[in-house]
Amino acid sequence: MKRKFSPIYYIIPVVYIGVILFFVFMQLQAREEFNEQVGSLSLSGVYAKTLGGAKRMRQLEMRFHDLRMHFSPSSNVIVGFGANREKKLSLESLSQFPDGFELNLSDELSLRFTVEGVLGDRVSITAVIPPQLRAMRTLTVPFDSDDGGFNAVKGIPVLAVSGPGGLIYASLNSGSQIDTEQGRFILDTGTQGNSGSIILERVLQQTDPYLYWFSRDLTLVDEQRFAAKIQTYLEGAYRYWNGVFISNPGSQFLVGDFGISLISEAIKRGDYRRTLAVLSRNLRQLLAENADNPTLYNSAAYLGNLPSFLAARQQSAAAEIQRITDLITTADFAVFETPGLLCFILNHAPFSLAEEVLRLADSVQLETAEVDILIHLVDVYLEAFAYLDVTEASSTRITEIIERFIFPAIAKTSGGLFLSVSSPDRLSPDPLSEADLYDSVRMGNALIRAGQALARDSCTAIGRTLIYSALDLADSEGFLPSRIRIQDGKAEPIGDPLSPQSIYDLLPGSDYTPKEIPLYAYLYPGSWVWTASMLREVKIDDAQYRFVFSFPVGDTHHLLIQGIRPLTSMIMHGISWKSDPEYFRYTDGWVYDESTQTLYVKLTHRLETEELVLNY
Repeated sequence: MKRKFSPIYYIIPVVYIGVILFFVFMQLQAREEFNEQVGSLSLSGVYAKTLGGAKRMRQLEMRFHDLRMHFSPSSNVIVGFGANREKKLSLESLSQFPDGFELNLSDELSLRFTVEGVLGDRVSITAVIPPQLRAMRTLTVPFDSDDGGFNAVKGIPVLAVSGPGGLIYASLNSGSQIDTEQGRFILDTGTQGNSGSIILERVLQQTDPYLYWFSRDLTLVDEQRFAAKIQTYLEGAYRYWNGVFISNPGSQFLVGDFGISLISEAIKRGDYRRTLAVLSRNLRQLLAENADNPTLYNSAAYLGNLPSFLAARQQSAAAEIQRITDLITTADFAVFETPGLLCFILNHAPFSLAEEVLRLADSVQLETAEVDILIHLVDVYLEAFAYLDVTEASSTRITEIIERFIFPAIAKTSGGLFLSVSSPDRLSPDPLSEADLYDSVRMGNALIRAGQALARDSCTAIGRTLIYSALDLADSEGFLPSRIRIQDGKAEPIGDPLSPQSIYDLLPGSDYTPKEIPLYAYLYPGSWVWTASMLREVKIDDAQYRFVFSFPVGDTHHLLIQGIRPLTSMIMHGISWKSDPEYFRYTDGWVYDESTQTLYVKLTHRLETEELVLNY
C-alpha cells in the first residue's frame, strides 16, 4: 500500500522557487541614482544593474540652466527618412569625456553633448550617425523647461528660454524646425548624412535672436568690411565703364543706366568735367535722334535741357498711371513690380491711387506669395513708412514679411548668405536650391533700409551680408553670375552675366544718379524734386522753402522742383539771385515756369552743401 505524502512536501519547492525569483526580481529592480556636471551642463539619471553587473539605463535628464532634455529606453528620439518613414531610438548607455557626455542610442547612433566656452555656458549637441542611418533626413529630440517659459522665434529655428538662469537660446542649423507644442527639436541632417547641430547658449546680455542665428555659422559683415567691398567692386566696375567710354565715346552703351552709372562714379572720382565734356557731344546727338526715348532725358540732370526732360517725364507718366490703374483694378500683384511705386504715385497720380495700392498690398496672403512679390511688398511698405502717415502699420507689416518669410528664405553657404528663390518650403529649404543674385542684392538693399527705418541692427547686418556675398562672386569688371545653385552649403555660379550698371542703384555709393524725391510730407501730392545731387534737408514754412543740396565743390548740376507756387525771389550762394530765362548759359541761375509750376535751377557748388531759399 502506497504512503500518502504530506502537502508540505509540495509547498517547500514552491517556496524555494519563489525565494529565488524574488531575489532575481530585486536584483533586476536595483536602482542607483547618479549626478554629473561639466560647466553649466548637468546630468542626472537612474540605472539598474543586471545580474552580470552591467549598468542598464532607466532614465536620464540633461539640464542646461532651465532647459531640460529627457531620455529613456522608451523616449521619443526619432529618426526620419522622409516620405513619413521614421524609426524610434531608445537610450542604451552613457559615457563621459573631459568636455561633456555621449549618449548611446539604439542602432548605434550617438548624441554628443560638448561643453564650450570659458564659463561652460555653451553646449554643442551633435549626432554621430552610423553608416546604416546615412539616409536619415531628420533627428527629433525632446525638450522641456522647468516652468514652460519658452517660445520659438518667428521664421528661424531658435528657441528662447527665459527663467531664473537668465536667457538661453537653443539654435538649430538651417532647415531644422522647433515644435513648441510637443516639445521637440527636429534637426535637419540632410540627404548626405550631415549631422547638423543644436547649440544651447546662455546669453549674458540681450541679443537680437536673428543676429544670433545668422552669425551662428558665419561672421556677418560689419560696416567697415562692407564699405571696403563696395569700394573694391565699384573700382572694377568703373574701369569697365570707363574703358568702354574711352574706346568708343559715341557708343550706344552710354545711353541709359550705363552712362548714368559712369557719370555718377566720375563725379566721385574727380573725372566729372572731363567725362561730361566728351559725353555731351554724343548724348545731344542721341537725344536728337531718339526724342521719344524718355530714358535719354535723365542726362538733363548733368547737361541741362530740363524742360525737355519734364515734357518727356509727363508724357511717360500718363501711360504709366493708366497701366498702374488697370493692374490695381484687376488686383494684379504685378503692380508691385513698378520701381518706386508709391513715390511715382505721390508725384504724378491721384493720391487715391496710393491708398488703393496699400489696400491691395494689405490683401496679399503672405503664406502663398512668391518670394519676388514679398521683396516688392517690403519696398512698398518702406515707401509708405517714409512718405505717408502710416508708420506703425507699415512697420508691423514689414516686420512680419521679413521675419516670417524673408529670413527663412535666406540660404547659408560657405560663401555667405543668398536669397533662395526656388526652395519649395521656406521653412525647410530644399538641399538643392537656386538664388537670383539681383534679388539677393535688391533684398539686401531693402533690409538695410528697413534696419535704418525700424532701428533693427539684425536687418542691417543681414542686408550688408547679402550684398557682400553677391559682390564676392563678381569678376574684375563687376559682372556677377545672374544665378547660383546652392547644394551642400556651397554656391555654384550659373546663368548669364549680370552687369554692374544693372545693380548700381542698389549699392551704397550710387549718390549722384538722377532721382525723384516726393515733397508730399512737406507740401502736397504732385510736388517733388528731381536732382542728381544729394538732397540733405528740406524746411518749409509759409514765408520760405529751404532746400540743401550736396555735390562736389566746383561741379555743376541741374535740378527742378515741381508743383510749387510762384516765388517772389531766391537766395543762392547766400545772396539774392535774379531769375533769367537764359539761366542755363551761366554757371548758376534759375527760372520759374508758371504754366507747369516748375522751378528750373542750374547750380555750381562753391561749397559741398549749398542752400536754396525760396521766398514767398
